[in-house]
Amino acid sequence: MNLRKRLVSILVVSILTLAFFPGAALAFDHLEITVINPEIVEGRPSVTVFEYFDVLVRAVNGDGSTDTSADYINANLLSPDIPAILPASGYLSNGERIFTNVAFQDDGQPV
Repeated sequence: MNLRKRLVSILVVSILTLAFFPGAALAFDHLEITVINPEIVEGRPSVTVFEYFDVLVRAVNGDGSTDTSADYINANLLSPDIPAILPASGYLSNGERIFTNVAFQDDGQPV
């Protein structure tokens, strides 16, 4: 089969998939990480070094809603703060996961 026929076949299968499974078109767009109950410093969310805090990781659709079918995502928090206390990775449940007991040991470090 030449390249053009393959591309047409892929396009037809994609259109049929979207026609019969319209929910398949709504896949999450990005992951959002939010600090739960942050301190606000100069209008921005902040946490204090050496103090534990919690974060919410959420699979977000293009329209801003939570993708509740994104349970296959195994989220892992990383930071350039080497001695930071970060929880083990975990799968989202209904498109969300709360990671508890996160702590930074160095100023100005992102997750």
